[in-house]
This record gives sequence, C-alpha cells and structure tokens, in this order.
Amino acid sequence: MNEKEIIKQQIKSMIPDIEDALMQEVDRLVLSGAISKEDYNTYLQGGDSYALAKMIITCWFRVDPYAPRDKNMIKFMKNLILF
Repeated sequence: MNEKEIIKQQIKSMIPDIEDALMQEVDRLVLSGAISKEDYNTYLQGGDSYALAKMIITCWFRVDPYAPRDKNMIKFMKNLILF
C-alpha cells in the first residue's frame, strides 16, 4: 500500500471517533444554552442550512483534538496549513 492510501485508511478509521466527539459537542452546546433561539432560527433555517453544524465542526477542530504534541510535528503541521 502506498503512502497516500495509508493516510486515507488512517483518516477513515478515525472518522467514527470524530463523529462521536462532535455529537457530544452538540449535546454540550445545546444543553449549555450557548445557542439562542434566534441563532437556531438564523443558522438552521428549518434544517435547510448547514451553517450552524459547520460552525460547530470548525470550532471543535480549532481546539486541535488531534494535534500532535511534539514541537517538530507542530512545526510540520503549520507548514501543511500554509501549503
């Protein structure tokens, strides 16, 4: 298996864990009251808009739950982002 296929397989294997964590984040945010009725109306638009879901996903990833802790790996990650 080549490098690209290994990376794809690894990402696919992590998806269920990421999905579970995101569902927990939705529960946490909804139960906390952090999202107002106005926000629901604005960003959900009766379920036709994915804006709120996309915001939750983006915010969740910004806390870097899968970020490497090694300084060299963090530098490499920043280079990948810049690429």
